[in-house]
Amino acid sequence: AGRRLAGLPGAGSGGGLGFAIAALGGRLVPALRVVADDVGLDARLAAADVVVVLADELGAHELGEGTVREVAGRAARHALPVVVVARAVVAGRREQAAAGLSGAYAWGDGDPRDLVERVARTWSRG
Repeated sequence: AGRRLAGLPGAGSGGGLGFAIAALGGRLVPALRVVADDVGLDARLAAADVVVVLADELGAHELGEGTVREVAGRAARHALPVVVVARAVVAGRREQAAAGLSGAYAWGDGDPRDLVERVARTWSRG
């Protein structure tokens, strides 16, 4: 049973605290999922035209298990376009499409607010 628990995603969290929680019968849930549920993300997506996600870097982490992946997965249930605005975009178009993204924009240095506003207007239905 120890090997099975050790292979659980999140079992190594907190220096093995995740393993201990699982061994005691607890359930390990990704923090992103908990936060998304707590802020009512699904209800917000149901009322949206487009989803704009702000990230520091759009790369393997964000596309694999980060905030972008969680939001894109939930937005797909509502057939919403997901656009990422990031300081740096290092993932290619193929990786972006596989993660369910409709587009990605890099803002570089400075303040991303103007770019976020422009992207939201461009992709919005209204």
